[in-house]
Amino acid sequence: MAAKQNLVEWSDQFSVHIAAIDEEHKHLFDLLNIVNSAIVYGKGKEILEYALTELIIYTELHFQHEEAAMEKYGYPGLAMHRIEHKHLIDQVHGYIKKYHDGILGVTEFTIFIKGWLINHIERDDLHFGNYLLGKGVV
Repeated sequence: MAAKQNLVEWSDQFSVHIAAIDEEHKHLFDLLNIVNSAIVYGKGKEILEYALTELIIYTELHFQHEEAAMEKYGYPGLAMHRIEHKHLIDQVHGYIKKYHDGILGVTEFTIFIKGWLINHIERDDLHFGNYLLGKGVV
């Protein structure tokens, strides 16, 4: 039996050094890998749909947590971060509609999410993590 291959692996390069945010990011990676496994191992449309739904719901919840922390600590990049989050959610819903309409495969969606998630963590969330560390939050 072949070893399980994840689409994305967590590493310290993605850490924002804020435990709660890192744990949520790790969970997003896990959910993305579950979706990928459902695709790779042909788990069936029902399991794939469930995994996609979980990924979307958890992503929206994570964004709410991040934005609440940004608001609480007066993060100056909050407005831009909110725009980034809303843009992703809009894109995700567009991808899901295309998937349900048979226009787009779920593989393209997972590749898009992987790229967006890694980019967003490295580009935006690391700045926020540094800001919180500067405020003494851990």
